[in-house]
Amino acid sequence: MSTFDPATAILHAVHETLDELCDEGLLAVRVDGAQLIGDYSRFPRTLETLVSHAGDPAAVLLEVTALGTDEPGQPWRSFEFTSQLLETVEACAVVGEERHREFLVRVGEMLLTEAVVRFFPEGRRDAALDWLRA
Repeated sequence: MSTFDPATAILHAVHETLDELCDEGLLAVRVDGAQLIGDYSRFPRTLETLVSHAGDPAAVLLEVTALGTDEPGQPWRSFEFTSQLLETVEACAVVGEERHREFLVRVGEMLLTEAVVRFFPEGRRDAALDWLRA
């Protein structure tokens, strides 16, 4: 019988790890955009936990779905977060809607301060993976 772990429950509400895409040095995560916006203060710690569980990957793929709103950036404008663990990530590919390019890159750069962050439009996930694995 498994015990309820609130931290794990929170992780699964916010993301889906794309295990079929993960390999050594790469963490791939699909993020629910509504959760990203609605609970922006929790997402950085969630990402930090995922990176830790993945064995400190050098590259992260964030596929953001269902962001919805045209102006998602309001709560993130004054947001600050630092994490020594997330500073170990060297590259981040963000896949999402073209209209959210600026916002998604800004979020990636705020969370993964040492990483090169690059945006890929929806449907270009394979190109993002190729870039991360190069």
